[in-house]
Amino acid sequence: DKWEKNRQELIDQIDSTTFNCQVLEFSESVSDWFIMHDVAHCKFVYSANWKKSDPNLPELKFRITEIDNPTKVICAVVVNVDLQWTVLSETELFCSFYPPHGNAMGIKFQKFKPLKVCTDIVQRITEPPKRPEIPKEEKPVEEEVDDINLEEQIVVLNLVRTQKDKSVKRGAIVKAIAIAT
Repeated sequence: DKWEKNRQELIDQIDSTTFNCQVLEFSESVSDWFIMHDVAHCKFVYSANWKKSDPNLPELKFRITEIDNPTKVICAVVVNVDLQWTVLSETELFCSFYPPHGNAMGIKFQKFKPLKVCTDIVQRITEPPKRPEIPKEEKPVEEEVDDINLEEQIVVLNLVRTQKDKSVKRGAIVKAIAIAT
């Protein structure tokens, strides 16, 4: 079904999305962004053992690590309804989010596609579409036949033929016939 297909596409996106970016931190004292890491590695990771056959996605984290030392985490933030993810500038490929502690973090992407994919994943996790209920099979209702007196009813058979012709008024020749009883 469509919901399952969308869920599988999301899982595939999460599994394949990995990219490099510039990491910035917002300083409230001077109201400006400062570069923390010129190049860092970003990836979505599952926070628990999980199988694709499980009905619900596990908790998901957006993890930023050093490029030279992938085990050294710069920042990891849980992707859930509380995450404030904001695209600040599509032209500058820049977005921000708030980690659990500290100031706002900024990510400057190298290309537009990773910005779009990340924003899409975050949106689909924070505002997941509800799975539609499977319609229950209803027993066919036996139609009640009212006593209809056909003598009181008018039955009409109608036929209309339209022939388009730009040379005539209104652009078509229309012929119609109706037979009523």
